[in-house]
Amino acid sequence: MKVNVGKTKVTVFERGEGTTECDILIEGDKAEQVKEFVYLGSLFKNDGQKKNESRINAVETRSLRSMCGVSGNDKYRKIDVRERCGLKDDVVTRVEKGILRRLGHLDE
Repeated sequence: MKVNVGKTKVTVFERGEGTTECDILIEGDKAEQVKEFVYLGSLFKNDGQKKNESRINAVETRSLRSMCGVSGNDKYRKIDVRERCGLKDDVVTRVEKGILRRLGHLDE
């Protein structure tokens, strides 16, 4: 698989007022950093508000339902869909734990 650097965008979700510059290089080319993007019909902004987390989790749940063959008509809760796919935490929690682990604040 080849990544199209021209179509690849990077955003940093933050809770504070600051802006973090993030240099992601793909085969030597820097991916563009943006403040907002549309993914699967949902607008994501890096303004650090909680609504982004719920949108991210909603996109994750939709994707997991599709991957695991669970339709919207099936009466599965979000946590049941995640467990069916072998996941314990939602995507936001997994990312936060990963950051804390890399910074040495969490051992697992």
